Amino acid sequence: MQIPVQIGIDYLWGRKVFTKNEWGAVNYFVGANGSGKSLFVEKLIPILKANGLKTRYLSSDRITSWARQQGMRFMNSQLTSGINIDWFTDLVQNSREFGDVHDAFVLLRDNLDIKIKVESILSQLLNRTVLLEEKAGYIIPKIVKGKTQSYSFKENESHGLKMLITILTLLHDDSYTCFVIDEPELYLHPQFQTFLLQEVRKYAGDPKSDPQKKCFFFVTHSPHFVDVRTIAELKNCVVFQPEKLPMYVNQIDTNDEHKLKQLLPRLNTHHKQFFFSPRPIFVEGNTDQQIFSLIQEKRGKFVGSSGATFIDVSGKDELDLYFRLCKQLAIDCQIIVDLDCLLKGALRDTVSKDDRSRNQLQQDGIGTEFVKAWGEVASKLDDCFNELLRVFPTVSNPSSQTRQLFDSISVEDDLEKKRYLMLLAIRRIKDDVTDLLKSKKGEIAFIWGRTTAIIEAFRMANVYILPSGELENYSPIPNHFRIGDKAQIYSVERDYLLNDTSRGQDIVSRYGELITILDSVTRGTTVDYKPLLKRHIMDFIHKVQIAFLYGEVKDEATLRSNATIKLTSLSSVIELVSFMTIDKKFTCKIKIKGFEELKLNEFEFDENFNSTKFELREDQITR
Repeated sequence: MQIPVQIGIDYLWGRKVFTKNEWGAVNYFVGANGSGKSLFVEKLIPILKANGLKTRYLSSDRITSWARQQGMRFMNSQLTSGINIDWFTDLVQNSREFGDVHDAFVLLRDNLDIKIKVESILSQLLNRTVLLEEKAGYIIPKIVKGKTQSYSFKENESHGLKMLITILTLLHDDSYTCFVIDEPELYLHPQFQTFLLQEVRKYAGDPKSDPQKKCFFFVTHSPHFVDVRTIAELKNCVVFQPEKLPMYVNQIDTNDEHKLKQLLPRLNTHHKQFFFSPRPIFVEGNTDQQIFSLIQEKRGKFVGSSGATFIDVSGKDELDLYFRLCKQLAIDCQIIVDLDCLLKGALRDTVSKDDRSRNQLQQDGIGTEFVKAWGEVASKLDDCFNELLRVFPTVSNPSSQTRQLFDSISVEDDLEKKRYLMLLAIRRIKDDVTDLLKSKKGEIAFIWGRTTAIIEAFRMANVYILPSGELENYSPIPNHFRIGDKAQIYSVERDYLLNDTSRGQDIVSRYGELITILDSVTRGTTVDYKPLLKRHIMDFIHKVQIAFLYGEVKDEATLRSNATIKLTSLSSVIELVSFMTIDKKFTCKIKIKGFEELKLNEFEFDENFNSTKFELREDQITR
């Protein structure tokens, strides 16, 4: 459907202009709050109308906006008499102007065919029908449940059903060929969201070529509502991000098209979060997703504070596809991947061609040709594991880890797996391997240096390689060179993290460098209570000093009863331990409560204490 759209929002995008000419029957505007979606829609609606589309806009305030304009309330008020029939003309006009849905009841009263259609849907879905009782010049909407039980629509029905009824009514109105709906999911249970989308699809099409069809533009925050089934529909999903020009998937090469056709049917609600998150973190599987999330949660790191979310996918090829999708959509995605991604695969090939990683490799003096750079590493890995197979049987008292390495490599037939095991050993037990393979000391140093540089180059493209191999290798399970056996390790780690005794520093010690990676990708933060806590304590100190200066506080009893200081109201944070006076001086000792994690206990101040220079530091606290 050809609708030339050019929209600029100067204070968000500067001089950049969003341009899109081809639109679908169902279009989605997705992204974080404050990214300009509603402002965009305001500019889009006149363009749609200018292109011959009879457009109806439903705002996110669609239940209350008309009531505010009229100084009346309908859905949630004391207006028990119903809707005055004399208001109908104004009701319709105001609904269209302000984007609300109250004219739906006018349609239900005046169009029996629409009422029959809506009631048939409701009856089948919820065993309910709409009764419009006309009495003394008023229309009183009621809900009839079953055959006889009726009750007030206004007072006794959920917002979700009210919203569903009104949208369904407008959907069946032939007055419009285009709907722009802000937050269509508003008040709707996920089941109702899915149902509403099914109804939308019955009518969705190009109204320019078929007047019986309607087109839809949804501004949504719900992954339940984004129903992308085909590549064409994916191209009509516009992603908004704060202070960035909205983006959409435009060009897709033949190889990606094939992969996307396989991916889209499996794009579940969890995966679709990447449309909304400004910082999605893709990992190889649900095991990684759950353990990574638990680690940060138990450490008090609020991943969502940076807009981050962990999303598990099915292997490295899907990681590659999401990486390239996010790049097209200008989404700041992060990827955590196992060390074996360096050996082969689509993700390795894509990231190695990314300008960010190529520039880093060149800066490190490796050059921009990854295939050549890695070929040198692979060759030296072959030399090392062949030397291991040759010398190990003659070694007396080898370490347990080098024995595990030998046992794994000696029974492995796959060349890439042998290379991976050798690389893993050099990354994990470099000193042991160097001591065992003395003749290959130079090769081992080269492998270490080259892979370290490559890992850093990948990190520049927001792809974080686990240097110790895979998630399992960050667990204290004895044999890290046995490929597989993930389930047992996952169960152990999950139980450990869910145990109430696991604490922040213990977790850091257990997982080591993995913690650094997780903190980098999530940018998770802990809540800092100190600034506001400090302000209230400063205020308390200042009030006590002033009250003592003017003789309003003379001893502990007058301090506790002082109406300005209001110590009682501060009791959940400040506990008065003692207040002693000598001549014109005082010493006040307080205990700071409710913030045990700050390790603050008792604090002492006097009449000369400068509260403006007060800092909440542990070395100031008397224990």
